[in-house]
Order: sequence, then structure tokens, then C-alpha cells
Amino acid sequence: MIRSYKEEQELKEKILELRKKNYPYDKIAMELGTNESRVKLIIGLLVEEGKLDSLATNLYKKETEEKLKQILSMAKAKRNVSEISSSLGISVDRTYLYVDRLVEEGRLSIAEVYQCADEEIEKRVIELRKAGLGQREIMKEMKITKQDTLRRILDKLFSEGKIDSYKKVDKTKKRIVELLKYGYNAEEISRQLVKDEQNIRSLMAELIRDGVVTQDEITQAREAKKAFAAVIEAIARSEAVFLAARKEDVAEATNFANELKRKQIPYPVTVFEAKTDDAWARDIGPTFVVSDKANERMVRAVNWEFNAWGGEVDGLYASWKLDNAFAKAFSAWQGYECYDAAPFVLEGGSIHSDGEGTVLVTASCLLSKGRNPELSKKQIEEKLKSYLGAEKILWLPRGIYLDETNEHVDNVCAFLKPGEVVLAWTDNEDDPQYVLSKACLDYLESECDAKGRKLVVHKLPIPDIPICVTKEELEGYCFEEGEDVREEGERLAASYVNFYFSNGAVVMPAFGGENKESDVRAQEIMKKLCPEREIIAVDARDILTGGGNIHCITQQIPAGRKRVEE
Repeated sequence: MIRSYKEEQELKEKILELRKKNYPYDKIAMELGTNESRVKLIIGLLVEEGKLDSLATNLYKKETEEKLKQILSMAKAKRNVSEISSSLGISVDRTYLYVDRLVEEGRLSIAEVYQCADEEIEKRVIELRKAGLGQREIMKEMKITKQDTLRRILDKLFSEGKIDSYKKVDKTKKRIVELLKYGYNAEEISRQLVKDEQNIRSLMAELIRDGVVTQDEITQAREAKKAFAAVIEAIARSEAVFLAARKEDVAEATNFANELKRKQIPYPVTVFEAKTDDAWARDIGPTFVVSDKANERMVRAVNWEFNAWGGEVDGLYASWKLDNAFAKAFSAWQGYECYDAAPFVLEGGSIHSDGEGTVLVTASCLLSKGRNPELSKKQIEEKLKSYLGAEKILWLPRGIYLDETNEHVDNVCAFLKPGEVVLAWTDNEDDPQYVLSKACLDYLESECDAKGRKLVVHKLPIPDIPICVTKEELEGYCFEEGEDVREEGERLAASYVNFYFSNGAVVMPAFGGENKESDVRAQEIMKKLCPEREIIAVDARDILTGGGNIHCITQQIPAGRKRVEE
């Protein structure tokens, strides 16, 4: 259900009240019937508004470690999951996540985990499985909210031979599941596996029936893939593209690149294999810097520390090891010398540069407790100036409402050219975004850039109708372990400012549906502001539901020499 402004404010007040009583995030979520991700976001907003002491957010780490110690002790004593969750006042889902973390850290063995298994829960799962219920149906029946929780139980039962239809060890089925979740259809899978298409379709039907994969998951994967493909094609009209693909996707990505070549798209798409946790090239990839020395333009890469937008404080997923290694790996593959800024935490979407010494950031992001809490604002400025060659940092106070990156600047404000910016805007004073955008406007109009120029600010309205997660979209989500689920009606951080400047175009998001008119208006505004560029609108709703937008999945590489020869 979509919340009104009034309802949203009431939720904030309730969260404020509970947090002041030192309720942990998960307990607040359970108490108010919402999800933990939303609780974290709203607590961040309350801190920034001065309604909650920032020290309160530091309780999270302490709470986590205390719970880990308590669970470790009880697991060692062979207390079952239900007993542990009841004793600590947390959900079974959350208990399993803590247990998994203890295993990853080597503090608890798999054998010990099995020893503290809940026999009653397992017995009920077996009964429901034998009755022919799929995973989604079992989750509903047992009030399990995270699919990973059930899958852990099913994994154990399958390994013990107590169930026989979960995640068949059949390698063909396992591979089909992987390919389906990456958007492959039956025909493509049959070619990949060199098997009869009709046989593949029968196996797909079995997998859907058994709840191993859902039709909604398959559909959403395909739609998101289409959106990514449209962005790639739009960029390749005016510049070369490097396309990162996981091992299982390389063949399809290569076929797509070859198809663009056959269509005579002017610039090549080069596919390379990459190990990543997610798809946000802007945030995990290197930031490129240039210098003109001896009349030669040199290019270097900068590697930042990546911690999934907040680490243990309010990070968005549990494991980010592969993403954190991506920038160095790409730089080495392409032969760029790399300045290593680690352990300084930064994402590419949290900075915007005019190329003449001015860098835009948001205070809500760079000063968040999950980034670099040990550094002062001045120290963060010095880091940015050192690694980016910046002369002046402009600190916008806020970003887009409920942006789960702690309000990245690339979603709210961007340089059109030196001295000129575009700002996400709304005239609706009842919209929570109004206060945030107005604060940014007031700040920008009071500042000059590094060259002493007063900034020209152009307003780019956000979609007319807030874009919220639908029931159908929610059913198609596939959440990773440690990731909080979304809820129906949850507002997404939609903005037209999250565009990409290619050499010849503005590749910008469109959202369709009720926002067709605002899509057209945004495109017309950008055409007036960038008359020399082609305006290419891409339906980006399926990228947005994943948590980002067009600018987030891309990263520019400036032209120039890669390295100084010895």
C-alpha cells in the first residue's frame, strides 16, 4: 500500500520513539510491520534532521556483536533456532542470518549449526513439502519472510535425505535455474546446453512447480536485461563500450555485442569476464582522472574502498568482497595505473565533477556513519582534493528522498558544463522531496565554483507520480542473504537527473505508465539544455526497482594515454 505524506510522517515519529528507547533496527521493523531497510533509511533521515543523536546509529555495531556472542553461546549449548529467536526477541529469519555470519567468521561450524536445528520447524517443512507445496507457499504457511531462510532449512533436509525434490543435484536443472535468473529463454537455454528445447521447457515447468524458481523471477530478469541492453546500445551510438559480464553471462553478452555489430551500431562493445556481487559499475568501478603534462593527456584510475553503501551500519547487502576488488581488476585488465585510496570509502555515484576543479557531493552521503566516521568533514575534503585534483568541494545538504545510498549526488544534481547544474525538483510542497530539493537550491544559489563563477541552476522535475514497488514486482525480487526485503507500496528514488552523457547523447531514464507526460517534459527540458546532443530515453523502471538507474550502471573513461612508458 502506498503511504501518504501524513502516514510517512507518522511512521517517522513511531520509529523515532522506539529508537530513543534503544530498540534495534530489526525489532523496530517487527514492531511497526515494515522492513529493516526502510527503518535504517528513516533513522538516517532523523539523524540528519537533528531529531536523533548520531551516536544512536553507532549502537547498531554494538547490538550486532552482542547478539552474535549471545547466539554463539546458545548455539554451542545446542539451543534450537526457535529458542534462540524467542530468547533474543528477533525473528527466525534474522537468527539464521546471524548464524550464517558466525559460520563465515569461523566461530561456528556447520556441524554445530545442524546440532541447533529446530526439529519442529523441520518437521513442518517436510510435511508441507510432501503435500506438494512450493517454496513460496511454504513461506506463506510458516510466516517466513526471507526465501534464504527456507532454503537453508531445505539444504539441510536434502543433505540428510529427508526430502528429495529440492534443488535436484541434476546438473542440467541447476544450470537451467542459473540461466533463467539471468534472463535466458527456453530457446537460448537449449542452445547453451545443446539439449532439445521441448525437454528444456518440461524441466522449466518442473522447476517452477517445485518453487525452485518463479515465473515472476524469470520475467523480471528478462525485463531488467532488456533495459541494460537498451542503455548499452544507446551509448554505443557515439562511443566504445566495455561490458562486464559474469562467467555464466559471457556467451550471451558476446552474442549481443555481435548483434549490435551486425546492426551497424558505430562503436564496438567489448565483453570481458568479471567477478562482481552486483551490477553498479559507477559505484564499484574506478574513477578516472586526467592530467595534461608536456602537452600529453594522461589518464589514471582511482580505486576507492567499497562497502555496499554503508558497511555494517546501513550497508545494502552482506557480502561485497567481489565488488570491492572490481576497480583494481578492471584497471589492471585495461592497463591503467591505479591510485589506491583505500581504506577511504567512496562510491562513484557520490561525486560529480565539472572537470575544472569543482566537485559536487551530498553531506547526507559522505558524512554518513557507514562511510568514513573516523574522518572530519575537512579531512574528507582533503582526500577528495588529493585524489581528484579538486580545488573546491560543494556540499549539497540532501539528495533524493528514500535514496538507499544515503542520497547519492548523481541522483539529485549534475553538472551540464562548468558553472551550470541541473537539479531534481518538485513544486509540490507536500512531497517530502520538496524540502530536500529546496535546501539544495538555497545552497547552490549561495555558492560559487572553483573559478569564482556563480552557479546557474536549472530545475529538472521528478516524475509527477511517485514510483512505488508493486505487488507483481515484489514477487519477482530475488534477495541475497543479508539483504532486507522491500514492501509493497515502497517509494523508489526516481529521478531524471540520473542520466549518462555519452560523446554525442544524453541517455536518460523514462518510467512510463502514469509518468508518460513527465517523461516527455524531462526530455524536452534536457533538449533545450543540451541542444548539441541527441536525447535518448530508455525505459529504466526495471533498473530502478533494483535500486539504481542509468548513471549508476555506467562509468565514463576519458580519452588519453594509459601509462607513462619507462
